[in-house]
Amino acid sequence: MTNESGFWVVREPLAWPAPPSHLSYSSLGEIESCPLRWALSRADYGDLWDGSGYPNRPAPRQLAGEVVHLALSQVVKALDASRAVTPGEIASELRALGGFATIIQDCTATVLGAVSANPRAIDRMESLTQALAQSVPVVRLAVQSALNASYADGRPAATRSHGPAESGRSPLGLGEHSEVWLAPRSMTFVGRVDLIRIGEGSCTIVDYKTGDPDPTHDDQVREYALLWARDQVVNPAGRLATALVVIYPGGTHSVPAPQASELLELESVIAGRCRSALAAVADPAPKGVVSPERCRYCAVKHLCASYWTTHGQSLTREEVVPSVRSVEATLTEQRGDAVWSFVVGLDPYLAPGTAGLVTGRALGRRSPGQRIRLMDVLVDTDEEDGSVTVTPVSGSEIFLVPA
Repeated sequence: MTNESGFWVVREPLAWPAPPSHLSYSSLGEIESCPLRWALSRADYGDLWDGSGYPNRPAPRQLAGEVVHLALSQVVKALDASRAVTPGEIASELRALGGFATIIQDCTATVLGAVSANPRAIDRMESLTQALAQSVPVVRLAVQSALNASYADGRPAATRSHGPAESGRSPLGLGEHSEVWLAPRSMTFVGRVDLIRIGEGSCTIVDYKTGDPDPTHDDQVREYALLWARDQVVNPAGRLATALVVIYPGGTHSVPAPQASELLELESVIAGRCRSALAAVADPAPKGVVSPERCRYCAVKHLCASYWTTHGQSLTREEVVPSVRSVEATLTEQRGDAVWSFVVGLDPYLAPGTAGLVTGRALGRRSPGQRIRLMDVLVDTDEEDGSVTVTPVSGSEIFLVPA
């Protein structure tokens, strides 16, 4: 991918990634969904950008979630440092931090600062900034809901626990611990827990979510309970979680904590899934799995050889034709600064050779015969004459496919 007069150029990886040494909940699920997507996202593209792998396509909802998690992490760490315990002390510490408005504003600036280094965000920073500004009420509700659910009865007094440390980790004592990294030596599975609350006879694992309730969230916190039980560094006594909580902006969802026998069964299942996933990405040419659900929001489908074939396109067909989708086309004639005619090469619903116009964005110095991939664009087909008009919308991208 190289920025060339407003175009990004499709580039094959210089080298595929090696299989990971450990898998998290998200990376395991990503490999199971599509090994090729995982590999394309983490391959070596040379001097493409300063980051590693392929730059992700930032989405407002994802960034809002990052703001929520960052804000909560900062609040929990500040409460821990101040040793605030009672609801009154917690409220006083929040005021000292500037209140929710200041906390969210500062965290939003941090998140936007980080994403500004992403080349796929360069042309979208204004719209992303506006989207985050509009999401402030939802972000505030999510942060308040999480804090209210976590600290309605105050905080347990913190104590220190002594024991051997490993890579900056050490046994956890009483109190609240945010962003806890769990990495049992006996497993290839790891995870970072939003909050672990340890009392004299209790241990609660808390996960914050900014989206809608989903059954997979129950699976995630159960897997965190397994990691907690097996991590002998942060939990040398092997104590089990007594409560699992998923906190949404609109409420709290409790998940039954697994017992020891259930953890054994879950551990066996996770081990098998990890072995299969690692084998899937050990292949020099990982397999692509094409379907509407997998490909709809894929950030690297413009690079996917499995997707851009006649067969791959047929696998993405849906009963209701989506108005926003991705099309491969060949430019035929420039009609203006922001208008080109083209013929369709690949699309799930349009026949190859169908003529159309792409409008709404200056395409730079292009030449007839160049092949492009119009990603997540509005496709409008005239019912009378069958003509097609493609219009880039917020989040659309255009890639040049080298000859």
